[in-house]
Amino acid sequence: MKIPDGFDEPTVVEMLYSLANRIAPTFRFGYNEHDDMVQEGVMAGIEALESYDKKRGSLHSFLWTHIHNRLYNLKRDKYERPNLPCLDCPLLAYDPHCLKSSDGCTAFSKKIDCELYLRWYKRNQLKKMLVNAAGDECDEQSHDSRLVDRIYGSQIIAYVDKNISNEFRQSWIKLKHNVKLKKSDQDNLLEYLRTILEPAGFYGQ
Repeated sequence: MKIPDGFDEPTVVEMLYSLANRIAPTFRFGYNEHDDMVQEGVMAGIEALESYDKKRGSLHSFLWTHIHNRLYNLKRDKYERPNLPCLDCPLLAYDPHCLKSSDGCTAFSKKIDCELYLRWYKRNQLKKMLVNAAGDECDEQSHDSRLVDRIYGSQIIAYVDKNISNEFRQSWIKLKHNVKLKKSDQDNLLEYLRTILEPAGFYGQ
């Protein structure tokens, strides 16, 4: 670990863990525990130290930015993309507080009827289903959205049950029954499922 001029190792290590502990709860998801996210954040900070230049700002701000970005990208890549299409709605129909609608959209009675939202939803649903199956995570959704999740999820499960190869069947069965998989096994299963679900239109474009 590269220690910047003017600092000693204990001070830098304490700063890394302090920042990672503060940022981690925002980006924790699925089977990743708080400690997993902290370790990921600390590693990001250690790697970033190699390029730190005190002329460009304080070490604290520099490490905060790198740890935040690493955990943000991890959640985006492994769980869901946060760039909700509603934020750039061409119809200006986004109603985040449901002041004029029951489902956050004034153009459609159900957001899932919007093609832009549906494509975004499909891209995210498989990742969320797989991650949440290994760690029952609640999120704040409307009743209609939760119902769509269950219906769409059941379609995915039925399709995978019919088409999965024997190589991944055991991991798939464990996942369906909430038996926690090793992270490497789950990542491999996710990549394989994408290869069979994407052509069938379940993963979006």
